[in-house]
Amino acid sequence: MRCRDSYLGVYNGGAAPARVWLFRMRHGGVERTELVNGLMLSDPTQIAFDGKRLLIVSDSGWERIGKGETTRRIGAKILAIPLGKDCKPR
Repeated sequence: MRCRDSYLGVYNGGAAPARVWLFRMRHGGVERTELVNGLMLSDPTQIAFDGKRLLIVSDSGWERIGKGETTRRIGAKILAIPLGKDCKPR
């Protein structure tokens, strides 16, 4: 997902905790940093940027699709992280 001159992405390689990374293109390569050090996320699957905040949908239930459990008993968690003009948390 794009945030001004940066990109934000979720790394959810199947191992907890998942991470949100901030990427920037630099001369000679790509700079990558963890958006929030130590942020613990449970199965983040979607992210969006509304111009002021990074919105992260976590524990949406994707892992249960096609496995017999079709009724969801609780809603997905949405985390909002306010971002500054540099796309880093405020």
